[in-house]
Amino acid sequence: MGFAQIMLIVVAALSFIAAAATVIDIRRTTARMPHMVLTTARVRKLTSRKANTRTGGVVAYTDVDVVFTANGKEYTCSTLRLFGGNKHQPVRDPLPEMPAGKEVGVYYDPAKPKRSALMIDKPSSFVAAGAAVFGTFCAVMAATQFN
Repeated sequence: MGFAQIMLIVVAALSFIAAAATVIDIRRTTARMPHMVLTTARVRKLTSRKANTRTGGVVAYTDVDVVFTANGKEYTCSTLRLFGGNKHQPVRDPLPEMPAGKEVGVYYDPAKPKRSALMIDKPSSFVAAGAAVFGTFCAVMAATQFN
C-alpha cells in the first residue's frame, strides 16, 4: 500500500467523521429547539453589509450584537440564525439597520443561554452530505489504487 492510498483512506475517514459530527450537532440543536424561549433583547449593534466573494459573487453578513437577560444574568447574542449563522446567500434585501437601544426578540436555550439567535431557521445538511460524498469518492479512489 502506497503513501497516496494511505492519504486517501485518511481523508475519506476524516470526511466521514466530519459528516457524522455535523449530523450529530444538527440533531442536538434540533432537539433543544422546543425548549427555546423567546425574550426581549436590547440592540447594541445590528447592521448588514455586502461582500464580494473570490468567485465574483456577492454575500451579505449581518453583524449582531444584542443583549438579553436570562436567569438574572446578562448574555450577548451575536447569531442571526440558529443554524445558518450570519451569512446570507443568495443576497436578498439586507436587514434594516436597527438603532442601538431598540428592543428585539431573541430565542435562547434556558439550559445553555449562550446558545441564542434572533431567528430560528431550518437546519441544512448540505455540509454533511458534501463531506459524505467526498469521503466516498476518496474511499473509491483508494480502493481502485489497490489493483
